[in-house]
Amino acid sequence: MKLVLFLGLILICMIASVLLAYVWMKKTNKFWLTFIFVVILNAIILGLGSLWWFLTEIDGVSQGLGVIFYGIAFLIINLIDLMVLYAINGKGNQAY
Repeated sequence: MKLVLFLGLILICMIASVLLAYVWMKKTNKFWLTFIFVVILNAIILGLGSLWWFLTEIDGVSQGLGVIFYGIAFLIINLIDLMVLYAINGKGNQAY
């Protein structure tokens, strides 16, 4: 059950941040402001998830690996958000 919560939080964070980035970029058309907002949101959610994992897991190795896994997920999710925002921004600037 704990593993489902661990991975579910990452999946929920990824889906929410991509959808939020898409909606906010379409609404405001401000690339870097949208990206910074999504990065801060991911840092808060995954930071709290890392804290939860660190406090509830009893094995030291598992604590460390869980926090590292959340850190890697943070980087990958932000990279995906950057690619989504770049694709949205590129579509709006085409002169067809």
